[in-house]
Amino acid sequence: QELTARDGLKLVSYLTLPAEADANHDGKADKPVPLVLFVHGGPWARDSYGYGPYEQWLANRGYAVLAVNFRGSTGFGKAFTNAGNGEWAGKMHDDLLDAVQWAVKQGVTRPEDVAIMGGSYGG
Repeated sequence: QELTARDGLKLVSYLTLPAEADANHDGKADKPVPLVLFVHGGPWARDSYGYGPYEQWLANRGYAVLAVNFRGSTGFGKAFTNAGNGEWAGKMHDDLLDAVQWAVKQGVTRPEDVAIMGGSYGG
């Protein structure tokens, strides 16, 4: 997924849905389920496409999992990485909140059913 932050910055993100929330396997939620916002460490690291044991474990238990490459993440160019400088409690945080709002608008979850987890910077 490519989400748009409130200031227009594009955020590459990965949504993992539990099987019961995507019965037709189109990658879109059929019904709202609890969501875990899974925040990577670093912040100079990144989420990438592929098997994630935590994401699969949570999805197997009925949670949608959203992993966001917020500003400051690596792999999207120097300007994207540098956009996180001095923004740890500012725009980087806003990126995560914007991602949750996207998930609510897409019908993935409800605002009262959101949790956050991660390690290092993300925890």
